[in-house]
Formats: sequence, structure tokens, C-alpha cells
Amino acid sequence: MEEGAYTLMIVIPPIALLPLVQTNEERMTIFRWQEDIKSILKQVKSQYQQ
Repeated sequence: MEEGAYTLMIVIPPIALLPLVQTNEERMTIFRWQEDIKSILKQVKSQYQQ
């Protein structure tokens, strides 16, 4: 959601989806998503700290 100069991000941790998957491949995808979201949030945070 964007309002003016601010953007609000609400993220449900992908690991919340683990009970819904059945294969190791799907589990690994969820863990990668988790790390991707952490990385994105870290980048966004660092942009605003400058």
C-alpha cells in the first residue's frame, strides 16, 4: 500500500505455508522465499537509513 512518500508492506512469513506442502522440493522453495523476503526487507530498511 502506498500513500504519498510512504509504502506499507505487510508480509506473512512464507514458513507459515509449510503445513500445506508435501514435498521436500516445495519446502525448499518456501525456505528460499523466506530468505528472499528477508533480503528485500533488509534492502528497503537500508535505503531509509541513509
